[in-house]
Amino acid sequence: MKNCPGKRVGVHSVGNHTAIELVARDRPGLLSEISAVLADLQFNVAAAEVWTHNRRIACVLYVNDYSTNHAVHDLNRLSIMEEQLKHILRGSEDDDKVARTSFSLGFTHTDRRLHQMLFADRDYEGSGVTSEVDYPSSFKPKITEYFIRHMDGCTLDAEGEKERVIKCLEASIHRRVSEGLSLELCAKDRVGLLSEVTRILRENGLSVRRAGISTIGEEAVNVFYVRDTYGNPVDSKKIEALRREIGHTMMLNVKKDPGSAKASEAEAISGWAKTSFFFGNLLDKLLA
Repeated sequence: MKNCPGKRVGVHSVGNHTAIELVARDRPGLLSEISAVLADLQFNVAAAEVWTHNRRIACVLYVNDYSTNHAVHDLNRLSIMEEQLKHILRGSEDDDKVARTSFSLGFTHTDRRLHQMLFADRDYEGSGVTSEVDYPSSFKPKITEYFIRHMDGCTLDAEGEKERVIKCLEASIHRRVSEGLSLELCAKDRVGLLSEVTRILRENGLSVRRAGISTIGEEAVNVFYVRDTYGNPVDSKKIEALRREIGHTMMLNVKKDPGSAKASEAEAISGWAKTSFFFGNLLDKLLA
């Protein structure tokens, strides 16, 4: 591993950073535990993307040393961070295949990388093949027909091959669907902010289904799609409790959950003007 100053994340330069890739079996509160490790070791999360699918979680986090605002050069510190992250990702399981971590410095396309990580983790397994994909009402798919062959030109003859391709295509769609109530939080950036926010979400019984983190100047913009720990829509009382705990230190905007009949009620208790942060351009905002 070597340092590459000024390399690019996605398609934009964000200066020095260390990219951390994590894949593991998902569980409630796991993102909170990950961010707590980084905060304890004085690493600031400048940007991150978190996807969950089929009980798996994949994260790409861009961190820097809080004291220098540069990429991490100390291999010993990186080794300590990796060991601590592996420990919490494994949880109570001893199997090393339960979780994987890797470090890099430089260019990566975040969405593509998350697809690759979950595909390599075989997240498409464990569910049957369906003839139709069940989209949320807010999702408007573009219908495209593909004719698929092997690279040598041969067709897919075996039923097992066809079934696997269908599962992989369905998984690639479901990974990008944002399920749950959207919480947009804005606060002054500081080390440990992500750890604090995710701890509050966990303590209020909220499970993060997808997340996008970015830093715009001195402001941190965090977007979380959440449901309760059982995967059900979030009750408005939990949002009220969340707002009381956050107080005046952060601005909170609540967007509707496509799967919740109480979406309008949840939006009504949001005191911040409606804005939109989309995962596709979160990293773009770093250079705004």
